[in-house]
Amino acid sequence: MSDGPVHAVMMPLRAIIRASEWWEYKLLPTLAIFYATAVYLDQPILPLWPAAVALLASLVVGAIYVSVLNDLTDLKDDAAAGKVNRVSGRSPIIVFALITLPVLGGLFFLWTWRAQPLLFAVYALAWVAFTLYSLPPVRLKTRGLWGLIADASGSHLCPTLLASLLVFTVAQRSPDGLWLTCVGTWAAAYGLRGILWHQLMDAESDRLAGARTFVQRHGEGLARRLGVAVVFPIEIL
Repeated sequence: MSDGPVHAVMMPLRAIIRASEWWEYKLLPTLAIFYATAVYLDQPILPLWPAAVALLASLVVGAIYVSVLNDLTDLKDDAAAGKVNRVSGRSPIIVFALITLPVLGGLFFLWTWRAQPLLFAVYALAWVAFTLYSLPPVRLKTRGLWGLIADASGSHLCPTLLASLLVFTVAQRSPDGLWLTCVGTWAAAYGLRGILWHQLMDAESDRLAGARTFVQRHGEGLARRLGVAVVFPIEIL
C-alpha cells in the first residue's frame, strides 16, 4: 500500500505544503489554547467539537497557503543560496491549485464568521500578515523587525486569539480581556521566538541570497540576546 498511486501523489503534496513543519509547532499549541480556554470558562468540551473542527480546518487552509506562497516568493533567493525549494519544478497546475483552494477555504471561513466581528478580524489579519510577510513589493520578511512581527502574528498570535474567541462565542460569554491579553502575549512571544530561531537557522542561506531579514540586518548576537533575555522570559511568564 505504501508504494501505491495514492502514496505517490500524497508524499510530494505533503512536502510542498510542509505539513510536518506546521502541525506540531503551530496547530497543536493553538488547539491547546482552545482547550485551556474551555477549562478557564468551565465549559464542557463535547459541545465545542464543531468549533474545534472549524478552527482546525481554518488553520490548515491558512498553513497550506502560506507554505506554498513562501516557496513561490523564495524561488530566486533559494536558487541563489543553493537551497532546495519545494515548488521548484512542480506542475504549475498543482501549485496553482494549492494556492487557490486554500484561499477559497479562507474566504469560506470569513463568510462563516461575518456576523462575529472579532472572529472575522483576527482571522483576516492572519491572512494579511501571511501575505505581507512573503509577497513583493511589501515582503516584510526582508524588512527586519516588521518581518518578525508579521510572522509571529500570522502563525501564532491571531490563531491563538481566534481559538479563544471561538470558545467564548460557543459558550455565549463576553470575551475576557485579561484572558485574551495573557494568551495573546504568550502566543506573540512564542511566535517571535519561533521566527528568530528560524532566521538563525537560515542565516547562511539568507546571507547568500541577500535577504535582509532581522538577523541579517542586526546580527545573530542581537537576535540570540533578544530571544533569550526578552522573548523567552515573557513566554515563560
